[in-house]
Amino acid sequence: MSGWEARAFLQGMTRRRFLGLSALTVAGGLSPRSGRATRSTRAEEAEVVVVGAGLAGLSAARTLIGRGLHSVRVLEARDRVGGRTLNLPIGHGHVVEGGGEWMGPGQDRIANLAKELGVRTFPAYYEGDTTYDILGRVSTGWLPDVGVGSAVDFLELAWKIDREAMKLPAGRPWNAEQAGSLDRRTLGDWLSAQSATTFSWAIFRVITRAIMAGYPERISLLWFLHYLRGAGGLLPLIMNDGGAQDLRFEGGSQRLSIRMAEALGDRLHLGQPVHRIEQSASRVWVQTRDRLFSARHVVVAMMPSDLLRIRFEPALPPEKHALAVGWARLPRLPIVKLS
Repeated sequence: MSGWEARAFLQGMTRRRFLGLSALTVAGGLSPRSGRATRSTRAEEAEVVVVGAGLAGLSAARTLIGRGLHSVRVLEARDRVGGRTLNLPIGHGHVVEGGGEWMGPGQDRIANLAKELGVRTFPAYYEGDTTYDILGRVSTGWLPDVGVGSAVDFLELAWKIDREAMKLPAGRPWNAEQAGSLDRRTLGDWLSAQSATTFSWAIFRVITRAIMAGYPERISLLWFLHYLRGAGGLLPLIMNDGGAQDLRFEGGSQRLSIRMAEALGDRLHLGQPVHRIEQSASRVWVQTRDRLFSARHVVVAMMPSDLLRIRFEPALPPEKHALAVGWARLPRLPIVKLS
């Protein structure tokens, strides 16, 4: 299940409705089937099993428990929680984040979560000038040293793409007009159609490589527009003060997950990579390396490509499997983070 689907699922779920659903699997629309696999270990019972202890999985478990459903188990393959947030100690009690780091205006859900968990924030440090290397031209200052024509072209493109982004339904890009067409095109296709200058192309490459670890030619236009829609536009996305890189978390961003994990207690199981998920007529069976869990429902909070590590019975729907395969084939750019 995607983050969009999971959020809608949890927001509309009451405890009575949750308990009344029979053998619902939130792992991509598994349909029930009869029969069980041969099992040599005794199953540990739970109402819900959550696979993945990143921010999404831990938040899902926290929400369910907060609504009165206490029979929840969270399974995490690694020996830590946090997913793509990771605190790296640098001495004297300080850390630097190896993954997600910042929070900005409009990111109300994570801001509220931090407040509830007692994790404070502080302004990100941006004193001094920025050094830019655009098309081999190095300059230092608040903005890159460019001609008026190049600056105007970029700002016009930013204005145009922001207008397109604001047409999307917030949080539901699949409901946009011509969503399929937008998804088949890339950001690079859009830039070409706008006759973007070489400078503007270079700026968009810097933006997508730094924020999304990808090139415009490989990024869905629909997805990019959705990203801008959530951020409030292109400039707020790339700005520091007052933008998406405005605040950091005291003690590091992983502290959010650590706090949620502490509240889970023995409901959390680390070092338990899930190998198999099977749904029978009335239960869902979740098999790790050496343990077996039986539940009425399962929430898989993992990146689409990571679903390929799990054997599903019945198999994932073709569309879901194709998404996982396509995601796994996307090229990854090496990222170096300096602090």
